[in-house]
Formats: sequence, C-alpha cells, structure tokens
Amino acid sequence: HQVHDRLMATNIKGIGELLLNVVGCTGNGVSPIVITVDNLPLTVKVGQKILVGSVGGNTNANGTKTITALNYTSKTITFAGTGNGAYTPATGNVGREYGSLISWNTATAINLVAAGNIEIGEIYDDGLMTLVAGAMIFTGATTNASNYRILRAWNGGANGNHRYDPASQQGVRIKKAVTPTFPNVFEINENYFRLEGAYTEITDGGSWAGSGTARGVYVNTNCHHVRIDGITIRGREMAITGSAPAGIDGLSHAAQALFSGVGNSYVAGDELIVTNSVAIGSSEPSLGLVNGFRTLGSQFDQFLNCGAYKCVNGVGRGFNMGALNVFVINCWSFKSSFADFTLSTGAGNNLAASDNSCVAQLNSLEYVTDIDVMLNPEYEDFRLRYTSSLLDAGQALTS
Repeated sequence: HQVHDRLMATNIKGIGELLLNVVGCTGNGVSPIVITVDNLPLTVKVGQKILVGSVGGNTNANGTKTITALNYTSKTITFAGTGNGAYTPATGNVGREYGSLISWNTATAINLVAAGNIEIGEIYDDGLMTLVAGAMIFTGATTNASNYRILRAWNGGANGNHRYDPASQQGVRIKKAVTPTFPNVFEINENYFRLEGAYTEITDGGSWAGSGTARGVYVNTNCHHVRIDGITIRGREMAITGSAPAGIDGLSHAAQALFSGVGNSYVAGDELIVTNSVAIGSSEPSLGLVNGFRTLGSQFDQFLNCGAYKCVNGVGRGFNMGALNVFVINCWSFKSSFADFTLSTGAGNNLAASDNSCVAQLNSLEYVTDIDVMLNPEYEDFRLRYTSSLLDAGQALTS
C-alpha cells in the first residue's frame, strides 16, 4: 500500500492523540538529540513522526521529528538534530502533527493538482479515537489520478504496523455515535480518495429515530475512483427503532444511502474498489448491520476479498448489490438473516455463503459453516483453518 509514496511527491503527516511530557533533553552540541518523557507507550515506534514543542533551552529539539531510536525502560526518544543549549527542566511535550482527523482533513483540502502532491495522513494507534458529533466528510481537495489524498493506518514495515487486525483487535480504532443529522462515521465526497487499514464502529448517538440510514463509510455518488482497503466496520451496537425506510450499512455507494467496500485493482471507468475489508454485525436480531456492503444504481464497483458476518438487523444481507456493473469476487458472507448475497447472476465469482444465495454465481460454495472454515469467527478471528475449503480457492487478482 506504500508503492505510490515513491512514485509521486508526497507529504506525509502523522495523526493521533499522543500526549507525553518531556522531563529531560540532551543539549550543548550533542548529536543526535535524545529526550526523556514521563511515559512511553509501546505503540510509539521507530519511524513514526512526532511533534515536539515547548522544550526550553535546547530549542533545536522542537518541531516535527522522525523517531530513530527508542528505549522503553529509560523512556527516551531519539531523533536527528544537534543540541544548541542546556535543557530547561520540566518543560516540553510530545504529540502528533495533527491531533485529530478533522484538523488533517481541513489542512489538506487544497489544490493538489497545482501543488503536484499526494497528501498522506497516517493514523497512529494512540488509543480508541472517538469522533465528536458532526460531519466527517472528506471533500474539498482538487485531485486527479496522480495527485490525491490518502488516509491510512500507519504501516512501518519492520518497525510495526497499526493496521487494524480483527483477530487480535489491535490497531487503529475509530468510533462515532451517529445521529439522523450526521448519520455517517465517514463520508467520502472526493475523487481518487483512499482510505486504508482502520477500524470504524457505528454507535447510537442517543437520538436515532430509525428513519434514514446510518453508515460506517458512505461513498457519495458524485465522486469517482475511490479506493478502500483493509477496513473493518462494526455496527453491533446500533438498533433500528423507527419506521421504514431504515438501515444500518457498513459501507454504501449510490445516490441513495448505501454502504460499500474497498479495492486495490483498477479498471477503466471504475467508481469504487473495496478490498480486504470486513463488515461485522451482531447476534441480536434488533442490533447491528442490516447490510454489510451495499450499492445501488449503475456503478462500476468492485468488491474483492471482503467478508460480512451476522447482518441480522431487520432484513439482513451481507452483500446487497442492487446495481448493474458490480463485481463481487473472492468474498464470503455468513449468518445473514435474509440472504448472504443479493446480486445479479454472474456478478459474483468465487463466493462462499452460509445459505444458497450465491448458487447463481461462478465457482461459489453454498451452505458453508463458518466455524468449519475459520478459526474463531464468533470472536472475529476470520483467519482460515488449514483444512478450510476456502483456502487457496479464490480467483487470482492483479493490483
């Protein structure tokens, strides 16, 4: 997911809620600079960006820095630079360049085509990030196929990975209480936008009346060439309490209120590609997702290597594809209350369902029992067993 970083001019910024106090710092010509903090979480890793501020005496310690070494025992952080003075005791703090998604979104909604840039916001796992009430809409940047915005969980390669993992339940986690006025955790209304590697949870803001649709990710019908990869969406605390039309969608795309997924392959004329993503509902019939992934209209959407689990709230469907020109490949859906898959004949390939809703699709398996093919799906460990009938049974995909 970081190949594009090397192809275009990039501007990578860190996002998180880290807040550490500086209690010591090298100075007087010492290189590199080493600061001592009051607490050093294990989620702080080499290669991450931090923002050091208000360090007295050694002012070269202040500013945006990239961590080059850490010592969790002595609580020290090392980064490039030369001390220029004696440290003033009990001054300084360490945070991230942006303390919220909103601040990054506002700062990077610029003309990226004129700047010739890719703006990348890397989210660090500094704890559960709870979004405040209101709109979280990615819009406003001028983009094209070479200049666009990416919001992603930090992936530091050998230094660590903050992409969310359902099995361990570790990684970037984002939660929001939605309301009828602001029904989406995220709304994407910008061409070429990319969202990668985070967990989003939809909860009830206390005034949800059941009319309209709540969504984990809503891709606006007016934007094109959107990519979503490695997203986990959970809606198990949401309930439908009002009259129809109502719904809770993991990810949707269309003029109507819908939920869609992620992708990493590209075809001419595509609107949305969703890959390696999971939508998780609830065991309670009145809670959770109605639709894991949903799209309506005449799109060119692709859902690749995605899964849906326990979409039972109301007329539950894992993949509700009411659109033409939609392709669902290498996907699974288990324990939906109405149908695991609703899609046109031939729109799917290499699917697996706990019912017979994918019988009209190529190379697909019906009446699959989740626990027979996955390690522990009830606890969101969707990794395949070594005896699984789904192992190496998918279609090869190109990136």
